[in-house]
Amino acid sequence: MGCNKDDDGPGNSSFTTIDAKVEKGTTYSIDDAVAVMNDLENESAEVVAEAKYVAGGFKMKMPATVDPKFLESIGTDAPKGIVISDKTAKIGNAELVAFKSPDFKDAFSYMKASVKSNDTGTSIDFSIAMALIVYADKKVTMKGTFEDLTDYEELEDLFSEFGAKFVATANVGLNPGWNYMFVTMNLSVKVNLLTQTVTGAGSVSLTSKNPGGLKWYYGDEGWNEFNNFGKTKNFQKAFSKINDFSKLK
Repeated sequence: MGCNKDDDGPGNSSFTTIDAKVEKGTTYSIDDAVAVMNDLENESAEVVAEAKYVAGGFKMKMPATVDPKFLESIGTDAPKGIVISDKTAKIGNAELVAFKSPDFKDAFSYMKASVKSNDTGTSIDFSIAMALIVYADKKVTMKGTFEDLTDYEELEDLFSEFGAKFVATANVGLNPGWNYMFVTMNLSVKVNLLTQTVTGAGSVSLTSKNPGGLKWYYGDEGWNEFNNFGKTKNFQKAFSKINDFSKLK
């Protein structure tokens, strides 16, 4: 379970406690888990919550309120195409980081990342989901389709390489207090051997809905399936075909 408010799991409701069981958690030498927020006024970071790291996990009580210096107006420079229900609402992100005296170490993440391919290497499906830990000072929603993709040029280029149009959407509802906001990316790539073409379909979204299957990881551990898949014959077959056919465009 990732968090609780009277034992609710991560999802649309706000929460007060993060209850994390970290994958391979007992193999790490960690003293504490700490929640860090950025002080936007002084361009520094501060610890706002902490918990002992015990038996491969931690249970962290989040503060009921946070200092306004950690928050910024959600309506400031709102992306074109995204409708904010209350532009006076303020939000701030917290990052969970490991501490082993006397130093801060790598971050914890609540995520999943998977990639699959068929035996011939003519089909690849990518799926990524990550949770952001967000504090909101009041109830607010963000909905719509991003029209200005300037800040997402790298993703747009990635999708374009696979013949997929990059579409980014938001359907987020934040309650007062702590919330999970999920960032998801799905991309399906098909290679047609007869026409020697590559086509793709995919999406990126911000949502309050838990996509399911997320787990707590430390450091880069959550990306292992991606990294290991890159070494497989299926992956090499697929990307060899994609690279060849992309040059024919």
